Amino acid sequence: MVNAERTRWFFRTLSGTGGVGLITPTAFAEFVHAAIRSRYGAERQRLGPAIVRQFGRPAADWLALYKLDQAILHGFLPELQEPSRRSIANGLPIVAPDDFRPPAAGRSHHEKLVRIVARSGLDSGDAAILLEARRVGVTAIVTLDADLRRAQADFTSYTWL
Repeated sequence: MVNAERTRWFFRTLSGTGGVGLITPTAFAEFVHAAIRSRYGAERQRLGPAIVRQFGRPAADWLALYKLDQAILHGFLPELQEPSRRSIANGLPIVAPDDFRPPAAGRSHHEKLVRIVARSGLDSGDAAILLEARRVGVTAIVTLDADLRRAQADFTSYTWL
């Protein structure tokens, strides 16, 4: 409930200041991954021993069940599509790679990624989100990922964690 109120506050503030929000492709992919992981984890708990009866072997974790039963994912598709619809309806578009500015001369994408990883102590997914943000001209990020606070040298980072 606290995060929901903070989220509402953030969007009111963003709108009131004329700010523009967006979601990078990698950030959206991470959201989809987290949603899939959560759904499969819940299904694994719900199915319990029935997994062995159905598939002839146990599922040690969410990933094992994912590899055994893609039908869960197919049934989850409408729920996976809803956040992107809601995001766009609320003025928070998901940026497409075609929207990126041309890369600046100098280091290659992979060199920049490794540099951010090393300098900020971030994993590759977080570094990719920052590279994408930079490519669309973003200078401030709002995140629930406390690790991204390490990028303060390159971005103004807001989080309520």
